[in-house]
Amino acid sequence: MALYSLSYVMGMAICLPIHAETAGSPGLSPVISVTATRSREAVTDIAASVNTKGGDEVKIDAPAVQKDLLNSLAGVRITQTGSTIGHMTGIRMPVNTGPYYLFLQDSVPVQSSGFFNHNGLAYTNYLSAGSTEVLKGAGTALYGSDAVAATVNMLSSDAPGDKGPEVLADLGSDGLWRVGGQARSGLGEMTDIGLNVVHQHSDGWREHTNSDRDEVTVRLDHMLSDDSSLKTVLAYNRTDAEMAGSLIGQAALEGDRRSVGDIAQTLDRGVEIKRKFDFARLSTEWVDESHPDYDTSVIAYLRSNRNRYTATWEPSLPQNDSKTYSLGVLAKADVHHGSWHAIPGIDLEWTRDDEHYRQAFDFVPTGYGSPVAKGDIYDYRVNYHAIAPYARIEYKPTARLVVGGGLRYDFNGFDYTNRAQDGQYDGSSFFRPDSG
Repeated sequence: MALYSLSYVMGMAICLPIHAETAGSPGLSPVISVTATRSREAVTDIAASVNTKGGDEVKIDAPAVQKDLLNSLAGVRITQTGSTIGHMTGIRMPVNTGPYYLFLQDSVPVQSSGFFNHNGLAYTNYLSAGSTEVLKGAGTALYGSDAVAATVNMLSSDAPGDKGPEVLADLGSDGLWRVGGQARSGLGEMTDIGLNVVHQHSDGWREHTNSDRDEVTVRLDHMLSDDSSLKTVLAYNRTDAEMAGSLIGQAALEGDRRSVGDIAQTLDRGVEIKRKFDFARLSTEWVDESHPDYDTSVIAYLRSNRNRYTATWEPSLPQNDSKTYSLGVLAKADVHHGSWHAIPGIDLEWTRDDEHYRQAFDFVPTGYGSPVAKGDIYDYRVNYHAIAPYARIEYKPTARLVVGGGLRYDFNGFDYTNRAQDGQYDGSSFFRPDSG
């Protein structure tokens, strides 16, 4: 049995381009973005608020966590959580954990639209990003239902090219150290390969916040012809981070760094309290610009996400293991005809998700909640598919006026199989619906 949901997104915009480059300043280049339309376009020509941060500024930031890279952008606030690499986001909204943000790596979503996790930036290679872009506000019709408040795009480095290999080594406070490097080499006249590797360790700013993180990006650029190319990217990262509990009160925050907060008794039971992220994606983008009136772009990808954590915000501290595997295609065309510009396209994705939520020990609350017995709280599988055709049309009635509108239709379905006993879990507040 399957349940289906239908939705559509419609938008309209008017843009008055203001070009920064003038005859009196021939050396001034416009800022270019690829996030709004998945094509290179000057920020001043986009009817949206787009912040970009180039490679030089990323190197100055030397981000250890996501907020180091993004919080210098106006209107962007990333708050790191107790697992260090976990985070909450506040862009055009208060800081929250809701499904209002679309996180991309090289313009491809890092997680399925059916399984949003507010820690999604942990799946991006932010330590080794070549640049980053933030589209604030609702995304264009090219993007799905997650792009409500903002779209964050981490772009891989173009690599140093003829400058030769680069080596990275950093030291910081609280036992932070990082090593890595990047290199690029030609494989014949038509092919280049780039490699970017980073390992980072931190002892954390308080007890039980130790973390280790690895990132690897392999990028292969191949020219099929003068007007056609393939870009293949293998992006991988893993994080193994301890999770501390909440510090209650300002005095504990300022003067009790040795405290692990409200998880001390659970640690004494020998329960491992950690957050582990694992991400891998292989994607290939084909771009064809041989036709004078339109360009074609098709991205095919395979993606694997795994998120393991102890729910320190639950009194009983249950443990979760979430594994998601996806296969997807993003296809679009850029059509130009006189004063008209159209971007028709379609997004396709199939995802399998396995969730295992368990109680590691018998928990008896003190004054609130309900008892939680040791055992499997949830154990289920979901097969999910998403089909989303869309179109964006722009009309330029004058040299300095652009009118644009977009329409997107999302068709989503899932098949859920409960592998545990249906109903309430052993007298607790956890409820397990039957398959559907």
